[in-house]
Amino acid sequence: MNRLLQYISIIFSYSLTIVVVLIFSYWWYFQEFSPSKGIGHWIGYTGGGMMVFTQVYTIRRRLKFLQGIGVRKAWLDLHIYLGLIGPILITYHTTYKLGGIVAVSFWSMVVVMVSGIIGRYIYVQIPVGIADNQDELNRLKGESDLLTKKIDKYFPAGVSIHTIVEELSGMKKVAVYHGLKSLVYLFIGDVLRPFRFFGLRIKLLFRFRLPFKPRREVYRLVREQTMIIRRVILLQVAQQLLDYWIVFHRIFAWVMFNIMILHIVVALLFKAA
Repeated sequence: MNRLLQYISIIFSYSLTIVVVLIFSYWWYFQEFSPSKGIGHWIGYTGGGMMVFTQVYTIRRRLKFLQGIGVRKAWLDLHIYLGLIGPILITYHTTYKLGGIVAVSFWSMVVVMVSGIIGRYIYVQIPVGIADNQDELNRLKGESDLLTKKIDKYFPAGVSIHTIVEELSGMKKVAVYHGLKSLVYLFIGDVLRPFRFFGLRIKLLFRFRLPFKPRREVYRLVREQTMIIRRVILLQVAQQLLDYWIVFHRIFAWVMFNIMILHIVVALLFKAA
């Protein structure tokens, strides 16, 4: 029950935030603000400053003498927060009018923001640095084999539930494909998993006709094995996904910052003139 309330509160808070942003954006659209003066001007500087400050996390990660300052997770959370709020403010700064080379910077920024969200999604799946840990892989596979034996006890000979377990994990195609495709199937598997687990309950009740207590135990074991299979596959592909993401994220960030700096310099020069 507590978990359900937690999910409801998270969904409500995110939905409320989105609604507020949309209402404010609608109001802003009809105001006659200028990107080059007044509040529109300063919102641009604030948003740009936030995007620049996101790089403090990268600098801290690279320089050893800065790594002892603060907690890494707190710096990462700040990096993500500024990487979300900054683009919103810059969007207001544009007054929804884009053209020329500035449009390239803006859409590069959007790609950086979206890829940052995707990167965070990959990052939380598995601790960084564990992707090549063979001992961890062997341990997880051993746990999965043990769960297989426990599940088999509830079914007569010749009846296999392991195909269902593989489908529930949603990881078959993640293991087969590489790069962006495996990321897409990873996300689809996570979205569909609650529906697949509901289908499992139906199958255990009507197809396998298990009594209540065995059905509940099988459901628990299958759920546990499903998440272990998911973790095993992620151990094998997560580092590759992170490598692809880092290259993609950095290229567009480089484009965004260079054009943004050029835009600011030109704006200051014309203002001074």
